[in-house]
Amino acid sequence: MRGRTFRTVATAAAGAVLGAGLLVGPVQAQPAPPVQSATQTTSCADRTVNPRRPIPAKMFGRCVVRGMKAGRTVTVTTNHDGEVSKGPMRFTKVTDASVTYADSSRVVILGDDAWWKEAGHGWAKAKAKGTQRERQAYLIFVLWRANSSAQAYRSMLASSSTPWEWTGKARKVNGVRAREYTGTPAYAETTFSTYRVWLDNSYRPVRIKTVGTAYGITVKTTQDFRRWGKKVTITAPKVS
Repeated sequence: MRGRTFRTVATAAAGAVLGAGLLVGPVQAQPAPPVQSATQTTSCADRTVNPRRPIPAKMFGRCVVRGMKAGRTVTVTTNHDGEVSKGPMRFTKVTDASVTYADSSRVVILGDDAWWKEAGHGWAKAKAKGTQRERQAYLIFVLWRANSSAQAYRSMLASSSTPWEWTGKARKVNGVRAREYTGTPAYAETTFSTYRVWLDNSYRPVRIKTVGTAYGITVKTTQDFRRWGKKVTITAPKVS
């Protein structure tokens, strides 16, 4: 595997969880209507009605992932220090996805199966024991699932050492009315100077923005979630 290709896929996979919301100027915030989704708990809905109350980290992670699963489908664009990836995701008991990276490499995740296409090459199905390319596909699958699944989002948000708090900013982000929250998550050896999450009224993320530093390297990541609940197509590729 070429070093750049692996770095592109691996860092972009990590970027999906290390992503965060765009900073905007302050606006006059208006109270949001109660969450109507039946999947939201009373506690989650209560925090939406009373946004100035800090939200415990574990509750915040739980509410966000429940919102994601209620929305079920979304198209995600991640800019990880200039490396852009994009594709649909589907949240059920597992997380399905079809992601295209900046160098035209691709990853498809369907349940417990995964496929990887290196730029300029054909598809390889992920196998723990197989050919070199099948093992490489498996490693990418493991990295992606560890960093970009719904459970990974929940773990990251729940790891904040402080409660999540509304910054007072509320505006349309990606065409959706949202509020900006800040927290202090921890991720392996990474420390964050910025971690901001824009949520709509159903606790679904619409933008995430982070600035993280690990081993002396600082990386900026922005992630946009668009068209929650709209139909997406994720199909298994043909392996020649």
